[in-house]
Amino acid sequence: MNDRLATIPAVIAAVATPTEPRIEYRPAVRYVGIAGGADAPEISLVVPRLSRELGAWMTRHRVAPAGPSFVRYRVVDTRTEPRRMTFEVAVPVDGSVSADDKVVVDSLPAGRYLVAVHAGPYDGLRESNARVLDWAESHRVRFQRSTDGIAWVSRVAVCTVDSETERNPAKWRTELAYLVQESV
Repeated sequence: MNDRLATIPAVIAAVATPTEPRIEYRPAVRYVGIAGGADAPEISLVVPRLSRELGAWMTRHRVAPAGPSFVRYRVVDTRTEPRRMTFEVAVPVDGSVSADDKVVVDSLPAGRYLVAVHAGPYDGLRESNARVLDWAESHRVRFQRSTDGIAWVSRVAVCTVDSETERNPAKWRTELAYLVQESV
């Protein structure tokens, strides 16, 4: 077997693996967003549509982004298959912005976040999230979420390199961040 071909699975596995998680303090982030909901298999269709709607809204209202877009997961129901999610497609903003019947203005809370970076196509996000959650459990990191574990105070996927700026999915980067409980 060609040695070069033998390394391909290892390269693919390395790309799909999130970076080693770290805990870091983050300030509050004010954002505009559009709420959505979808079963896990449909999210790859819903998020881009809501992203385009939010971008058009921001253009019409002359609102400039203050950072990369993200998805804030409000509910990830792991008790059902397929998993049902409610979320907001969002963009950080500075200055005064008013909500309307479609767009919300909210903030990600300041605090300590568990952060890892997923490299590669979005279809690997579920596996990367699972690895980060397994890491958190093995390191006794607890998150700010409902007692049943499905509603999150702040769980986000930040698109640091995405399909808008890079055509090659292997080069996409998505930062996964989860607000952790403070020690008592």
